[in-house]
Amino acid sequence: QQYERPTLLKAMHMWYVFHNDDIVNEPPPPPQKTGLFAIPAPKLGDLKAPAWIIKKHIIRDSLAMLYGASGVGKSFVAVDMGLAIASGRQWCDYKTNPGAVLYVAGEGVAGINSRIIAWCKHHSVDLNTLAETFHVTSQPVAILDALRVKELLKVIEALPQKPALIIIDTLNRNFGDGDENTTKDMTRFVDHLAFLQHHTKACMMVVHHTGKGDSELARGNSSLRAAMDTEMLVKPLATNIELVCTKQKDAAPFKPSVFNLSVINLGEDDDGEAVESCVPLNIVINDMVAEDEKRKGVHEDSPV
Repeated sequence: QQYERPTLLKAMHMWYVFHNDDIVNEPPPPPQKTGLFAIPAPKLGDLKAPAWIIKKHIIRDSLAMLYGASGVGKSFVAVDMGLAIASGRQWCDYKTNPGAVLYVAGEGVAGINSRIIAWCKHHSVDLNTLAETFHVTSQPVAILDALRVKELLKVIEALPQKPALIIIDTLNRNFGDGDENTTKDMTRFVDHLAFLQHHTKACMMVVHHTGKGDSELARGNSSLRAAMDTEMLVKPLATNIELVCTKQKDAAPFKPSVFNLSVINLGEDDDGEAVESCVPLNIVINDMVAEDEKRKGVHEDSPV
């Protein structure tokens, strides 16, 4: 039995499967179409300005991260941002684009409820006016789990209004069964955030912690930061906190803002003791005072 020896040219176009009895030529399957094509530069379209939800800070249809040390007050800032958008109020003198907000609460609804009530009390906002624009999940969502992500998407699709901002607080509480220090698990986390972003066109804002021994960098694998369009750090000052921009992919970094965490009295519990929460109040201080606060370091008696 003699076998045909394919030439190099033939081998480039088809596979030769040799059998003892005959020769069968099987061409490779055609490539799967994905919609890939090249666009000439002049056809890319008109330049579009960022679709700001909060001017100069966060953009719709993007990935954002708000991070800081444990207890610094980052969740208070996240709630403040979300409620400003949901109520159509300015945030720190920056214009907001009003829209619905979904808060994915990792530590249950009790803590977030007191913060919402405190914010409404301080800003004289009727809580009932937020019935269709601000929602909180009943439990954390394991973002690594594809089934839980699809369940979350169903919840989002059932909301009265399509959300402009979805806050994941915190990454650790909503991560799922995985290791945030590994590239594999963190990449899957980011991919699932991108899936939700694609289907909702919302800003997906993750609240996260800084790493051990480094108060300037987010904890975990670096692939998280690489995927972010916007990254914001909440830093402690002597008696206040400061919000600084550490990454803004499609715009100039915003100027730092300083907040005082003002304690709001919400009434009394069954034992007659005060029930309190905090609201971040933007304060204007000159550069000299700000630098003086930074030199003094962290205030030990911070309420959060």
